[in-house]
Amino acid sequence: MPLENTITDKDLLSDLQHVAEQLEHIPSYEDMRKHGKYGPATYRRRLGPGWEDVKRRLGWKPLHESFNPVQVSIEDGAWLSGLIDGEGCFRIQKPSPHSGNSKSKSFSPTFCISFRSDDKPLLEQLCNIIQVNYHFHIDNSNYKHRVGLNANPAYKFFVRDLSTLAYHLIPVLERFPLRSKKRYELPWFKLAVTTLLDKRLEGRRNLGYTDEERNLLDRIYNALHELKGYNIDPHKIAQKYSLPSTHPFLA
Repeated sequence: MPLENTITDKDLLSDLQHVAEQLEHIPSYEDMRKHGKYGPATYRRRLGPGWEDVKRRLGWKPLHESFNPVQVSIEDGAWLSGLIDGEGCFRIQKPSPHSGNSKSKSFSPTFCISFRSDDKPLLEQLCNIIQVNYHFHIDNSNYKHRVGLNANPAYKFFVRDLSTLAYHLIPVLERFPLRSKKRYELPWFKLAVTTLLDKRLEGRRNLGYTDEERNLLDRIYNALHELKGYNIDPHKIAQKYSLPSTHPFLA
């Protein structure tokens, strides 16, 4: 491998472009480790400081800069909101109490939705509206034990990526508000997403939670769990878990 002081910025950019064309997408840190001519740390030192800065040299933009919910048409936005009202789910995966005193696992805000496999075009349309590219998972776990017309494999679609949730999905649903009980879940789900995203942006992605963060995420987890119950008053839940009550649905 060439000595770093003999490598020019032009060399690095040329290699980045070569790998991007080879892989047909903006390369990640690991992509450059596997396919690049130079070590990925060299790219960061010379073109960084962060890997996102390196990717910007290829024209890459963060999700919040490359997607604007205003570009979603009224027809598509209303359709998506109605679809999620009926079939979507907002949840937070909580650390296991049996694993390292819950400190080695992450809270994971997750949006999920599922349909029969013959309704796959609906999921493809959803991805097109919020501009994400995911592979669908076919769940056959219960299919063999069921009978009847509805006993079919289902496509399950999950979004766990914080940036996709924060900059794509949630802004669209704020522009085209939900009308079912899920409208009560979204603001607190968003609070969990932004809390974890801020932690990442502060450079603490792989570090533990602060006591304040863990306490807040625990309260949101419990509040969302209770909101899924029947005939629940969101005002009382906000008071019970000391969560912000300034959202429109709690005004």
